[in-house]
Amino acid sequence: MDDKSLRVLIVEDSEDDTKLLIRALKKGGYNPLYERVQTASTMKEALKEKQWDIILCDYRMPNFSGPSAITVLKEANIDIPFIIVSGAVGEDIAVECMRLGAHDYVLKNNFPGLCPAIARELSDAEIRKKQRRIEEKLSQEQQRFKALVEHSSDIIVVVNREGVITYINPAIEKVLGFKVEERIGASGFELIHPDDLKFLNDKFITLVRSTTPIVLQSEMRLRHKDGSWRILEAVGSNLINNNIVDAVIVNYRDITERKKAEEALKETDLKFRTIFESASDGIIILNIGNRMFSDVNAKICSMLGYTKEELLKMSVSDIHPPEFLPHVINQMEKQIRKEILIAKDIPMMKKDKSMFFADISASTIDFCGEEYLVSRLRDITERKLAEDELRASEQRYQDLSIIDDLTKLYNSRHFYDQLKKEIERSNRHGQPLTLLLLDLDRFKEFNDRYGHIEGDNALSQLSQVIKRCLRETDSAYRYGGEEFTIILPMTKEDEGFATAKRIHNELKKEVFSPIPGQQVYITVSIGLAQYNFKEEMKAFVHRVDQLMYQAKKYGRDGICVNSNVHNSNQLELPPAIETLKEGKQYSAT
Repeated sequence: MDDKSLRVLIVEDSEDDTKLLIRALKKGGYNPLYERVQTASTMKEALKEKQWDIILCDYRMPNFSGPSAITVLKEANIDIPFIIVSGAVGEDIAVECMRLGAHDYVLKNNFPGLCPAIARELSDAEIRKKQRRIEEKLSQEQQRFKALVEHSSDIIVVVNREGVITYINPAIEKVLGFKVEERIGASGFELIHPDDLKFLNDKFITLVRSTTPIVLQSEMRLRHKDGSWRILEAVGSNLINNNIVDAVIVNYRDITERKKAEEALKETDLKFRTIFESASDGIIILNIGNRMFSDVNAKICSMLGYTKEELLKMSVSDIHPPEFLPHVINQMEKQIRKEILIAKDIPMMKKDKSMFFADISASTIDFCGEEYLVSRLRDITERKLAEDELRASEQRYQDLSIIDDLTKLYNSRHFYDQLKKEIERSNRHGQPLTLLLLDLDRFKEFNDRYGHIEGDNALSQLSQVIKRCLRETDSAYRYGGEEFTIILPMTKEDEGFATAKRIHNELKKEVFSPIPGQQVYITVSIGLAQYNFKEEMKAFVHRVDQLMYQAKKYGRDGICVNSNVHNSNQLELPPAIETLKEGKQYSAT
């Protein structure tokens, strides 16, 4: 025997007997991977945690028994070959174990018979497994077939040789108003219109007498439960000689409305033509089969710039821009399938290649055996332009509600909204979050000296410096007056310090010229901190705000991170900058 792995669950209290079992398995050519259990709880745990090929179980143990082990296996609902291996099993006990669910038994003094028993039970288990798969697949197929029949919109009827209905699906109630139980056992001919009865009876006889399977199709009138007549298309299949079915299967499709439409179309052609040609909307009748236009009215000719003769030589692809054609075809197919009634905002292409937009309502009709799509086009170009302008206006309004008009940065209201979201994300995913708060130093003196207009210009210029120093994932806000905040998602404190330093250094290079020919440098004090898990938003902002004030307290022009102030000397700034106080210079400290 070829060496092969065998996952064995051994239910045995004796370690020595277990070793003998393993030795016998190895001698029989198996490579056993085993676990020994001797109580119900350990057996349950082993069955739950691992997969086993076979269970070898002693009959008697101090705290457990073979029958109890069989019960545990049944409760687990797992099909694993179960063999009783015991030293003292009488025939009556063996039979009882087999009755309870054991697959075989082997005496401990007959270990040579163990491996053949295992091989046999493994083979039987595989056969059972394959059989279950076959049965499951068959059951699924039966359920699928039943679902298809039960949910079909067509009436499906099974009649025997005498024409008695033996099965009918629920569609009978929707189409003809009868409940299923009202038609089972009834004649399949009693609802047929008298004028159609002889013809259909002859067809049925032809089906029944045929020795080979045939399919016959016809139309008929059937009486509705309310007394009205419905026109149905019937397809009958002869399965009389099929040993399984032994019946005639008839599929009925209600075509009453289609027939009415055909008759109405024939009877009112002149009236239709008058309405068709005088309609204020463009109308196109499309042959669904060849996708060519079968008829068009005067309005659509005017809308597209073609003559009627030209349009009747065209198809859908000729009146839509090529880049939009896949979308147009998709919408049209949905209308044909009756999934949608109106296709909105469809781009149309005129003869001169200019474009306009239309809403297209459409429905299908069956005429002389062919299906058509009747489409009504309404030019919505002006409305669409107005809607686009309205959307643009709404977007501008929305932008105004969150954008600071002066700096074009986000405003403080949007700051709190975004900070709340980032805090929630940080708490949920454990991602770092860092916040910066910047305040311009001595900005009141700047305003007093140069005026508020130049102060506003400086704020706007500073906002551009800040933007240049940020990543796409970062966001800057005008917090109020000359204060700015910056949210740095997924950023630790040391990375945030690098950003603050970058802003600080860039600002040192930025020249402000409130008066032509005069260069002024503006400095900022920055507070910076990383968010603490579950910290309240208000407390977080206050903490950063206090750090900014510490930066101001220790000489301005610096960065304060958790009470550590990095002034301009540490940040390698220019040795001196011009003060706003006339005639003096001051260092960053």
